[in-house]
Amino acid sequence: MSSSEDNVEFDVDVRALGTYVGLDIASEYRAGVAAQFIALMSQADLVLSFPLPDALEPGPVFLP
Repeated sequence: MSSSEDNVEFDVDVRALGTYVGLDIASEYRAGVAAQFIALMSQADLVLSFPLPDALEPGPVFLP
């Protein structure tokens, strides 16, 4: 896929996501929004891919 095809795909995705959450994202900001979304998705993938044992339970109280 070429860079221009990527840009069109991201533009469509950003518009669709903006519509879904009720935001009208101006065309000049869509590339930046797409870049930030890609960065957030890669960070989320790191967190979600971390293996946890099935027997693990959250602590009842947070103590810093």
